[in-house]
Amino acid sequence: EGVLSHGSPDWNYLNHGFFGIEDVDRARRQHVEMQPGDTLLFHPLLVHGSGRNRTDHFRRAISVHYAAGQCESPRGDWRAKPQVRRVC
Repeated sequence: EGVLSHGSPDWNYLNHGFFGIEDVDRARRQHVEMQPGDTLLFHPLLVHGSGRNRTDHFRRAISVHYAAGQCESPRGDWRAKPQVRRVC
């Protein structure tokens, strides 16, 4: 499907380009039940989300990205672009 359009909340670039995919097909959602301490790994192009934290405890997340040595960051002000994708 290619790069999907995203909304951009006014959060001083926090989650810019990674929040609020527009026109997502919610009928294709898959729910994954997890227990405290569980870990979930997925492909970075998988549309994903966790919903609101409804507990009194912190939710921790770690995001790790790997790229080949020949990859380069986009030039210019990439935050101003509605979609950013660099493929090596």
